[in-house]
Amino acid sequence: ALTLTAVQADRDGHSLHLAFADGTEFTVDLQPIIERHPSLRSLGAAATFGRAKLGPWGATVTWGTDALELAANNLRALASQRKAS
Repeated sequence: ALTLTAVQADRDGHSLHLAFADGTEFTVDLQPIIERHPSLRSLGAAATFGRAKLGPWGATVTWGTDALELAANNLRALASQRKAS
């Protein structure tokens, strides 16, 4: 499992800067995912998105509720896909 060591919501209101335990860092744009998944719609509000923080054991990014949580390995895969395209 991939472990996050830091997460910071960017001021644009839809990107996260992620640091992983292996030393890699990515910035990932979540706007397409937020638009595609109704369960994440509330993250479209900059004030809500800005509350992103590390979840337990660095396994997730959370916004304070289980419904608003993204797994570290999914975020890493997303960042890697975007980088490759």
